[in-house]
Amino acid sequence: MSRTLLLGTLLGLLPALASAPALAAGTVTGRGTAEMTRAPDTLRLHLDLRAKGKDMPEALARLKARRDQARARLRDLGAVRDSIRFGEPKVVNQLPGPDGKEPTTVVVSALLRAEWPMPAGSPEDLLTWAHAVTEKVRAADLGGRKEAEQQARAAAEAAGEPAKTCHCGCKSGEPIFLYVAHFTENDWARVRAEAFARAQRNAARLARAAGAELGSLHNLADEPTGPPDGILLPPAGGVGAPVELTPAEGEAFSQFPGKVTARVALAASFAVRPPAAK
Repeated sequence: MSRTLLLGTLLGLLPALASAPALAAGTVTGRGTAEMTRAPDTLRLHLDLRAKGKDMPEALARLKARRDQARARLRDLGAVRDSIRFGEPKVVNQLPGPDGKEPTTVVVSALLRAEWPMPAGSPEDLLTWAHAVTEKVRAADLGGRKEAEQQARAAAEAAGEPAKTCHCGCKSGEPIFLYVAHFTENDWARVRAEAFARAQRNAARLARAAGAELGSLHNLADEPTGPPDGILLPPAGGVGAPVELTPAEGEAFSQFPGKVTARVALAASFAVRPPAAK
């Protein structure tokens, strides 16, 4: 509801408010936001692992081998052992054979996640550390991108054709790195109280604009805070649906190694009443 329409509604309620001994049968809603910032404490990796085979068993076997290789390599790179997790395998694509019926290539995928604890230090120290880790992960080629490109080039050369970009979904996506900060219950309580105070002040301004006063709290609800709270992990090779990444409870993240901002947005509705008699 726009502010103009809301004010018009409140003005129309004023005659009834003047004769009502208790709270008026109307509400006014104010919105408030607050935020807090903190240096990230965790570096998190998301990567779409993919493998292909001539049939489903072969594709799944290759995906398992790729998962095992990625797990071992991530341990060598210092990732927390228990943080290395894989999602359920999913079918990405099935390319038909010459007869247009039985598939000759099956592509499957699984989402990989791993974490590193970030050291304390200056922003420059954190940037240097993060750059070193992310470059090592990219060089490790956990998704087998280099292998897929070599296979595509070899197939093109064997067929006497120029090498071209593969669109079958055999490539894994680029790694996505998130810089995560965790906040305590007291942190969230403080920022929610700030957001509520701002929502209450905004509601009071709207009520005064209509010649009314703010009554008791009628309803309180969280509101979406929008980007950068969530991001989309793009599908590899342009195939498949993107995966939405959202913060877990108590955390916030950024795609940049600087300070992480957590936001709270609230909508508070209050009953309105006529002004006190003077």
